[in-house]
This record gives sequence, C-alpha cells and structure tokens, in this order.
Amino acid sequence: MRPMQDKRTNSNLRPGPTATRARILEGAAAIMVEKGLHAVAVRDILEAADVSRRTFYQYFADIGALIHALHQTQNAELIEKVGAAIASAEEPLERLERGVDAYLDLQASRPLFAVIQAEAIRPDSVLAPGREQTIQGLIHVIAETHKSLFDVELDPYVFRTLIVGIEGLTLHTCREGAPSAEDRARVQKAVQHVLRSVLAPGEA
Repeated sequence: MRPMQDKRTNSNLRPGPTATRARILEGAAAIMVEKGLHAVAVRDILEAADVSRRTFYQYFADIGALIHALHQTQNAELIEKVGAAIASAEEPLERLERGVDAYLDLQASRPLFAVIQAEAIRPDSVLAPGREQTIQGLIHVIAETHKSLFDVELDPYVFRTLIVGIEGLTLHTCREGAPSAEDRARVQKAVQHVLRSVLAPGEA
C-alpha cells in the first residue's frame, strides 16, 4: 500500500499538533465502532483520519497506544461531565440524579464509549488500570457530594457498587448495538430507584 499523502499542502492550512492528534483519534473512533476494537488496522485509521502513516506514528507508537489515548480522553470527559452535572442542581437528589444522567448522556453520544468499557472491564486488559483510576475519581466526586448534602459518610464500596452496577447495566443494554430510548429510560429509572433507596432513603 502506498503511503497516503495529507491533502493539506499549504502550510497556512495545516492543522496544529493538537488538531491533527484529535483528527486521528476521531477517525480511529469512527472506524473502531464500525469494525470493532481489535479488527482495525493502521491503514484503516489512516484512511478514516485522512493522514499519512508517518503522521500517525508521530503521535502514536501503535494502535494500542491510540486505544489507550482514547480511553484516557473518555475517562477525563466522564469525570468532568459528571462533576459539572452534579454541581448544576440545587436539590440533593437532583444533583446525584444529574450525575447519573451525564454518564448516560456520554454513553449515548459516544458510540465507542461502550466498546472501550467492555475492553477495560477485563482484568487482563491494559486499560484496566485506567478504568480503576476513573472509578476512584467518580467515587471521590459522588462521595464528597453525598457527604456535603446529607452529612453522612458512607463506605466507598457503596459508591463503587453504584458505579460498577451502572457500568454493567449500560454494557448489558449495548450487547446488541446502540441502546434504544426504552433501554435508556429503564436504566435511568432503575438507577434513580437505587439512588433514592440507598443513598438518600429519607428523601425517597
């Protein structure tokens, strides 16, 4: 296969390093949703992102490094959006529920979200440490919020149970493709029931 040439030949039109890296990640995400995480070759990413092989290797050592970068980006966005959603409401339960909604919204708007989740959940996956770090970050955000709202300090395992439960439930709804609106509504209702019953029983 002949190396692909970047179409932007005018130096004034060339994207900066950040934009080029983002384009590679976006192209890779699209093709990985279509073909599967482990069925994608570098040439597929080159075509999807419209970059040369040389450009690809300037940013990523291999596909594994690219998948790791996608996972990191996804995790950072998840923690940021959940935290922002929690802070956007006034009522205690609404804060927690908005955090859950932010999680579900990210899953719905990012087709690769569940694909990477399914990979990271395997104990032997190179993404497993990043998943654990993200879970710890979410535990911290939710636990601090819960303590400030209800003045009760719960065992972190309570929040881990909630987070891992949501993760498993959302993966279950994605087992045959993108979840339907009905699946999303069922997940939302089930999680809200748990929130009200476990984290804020006096508010149920």
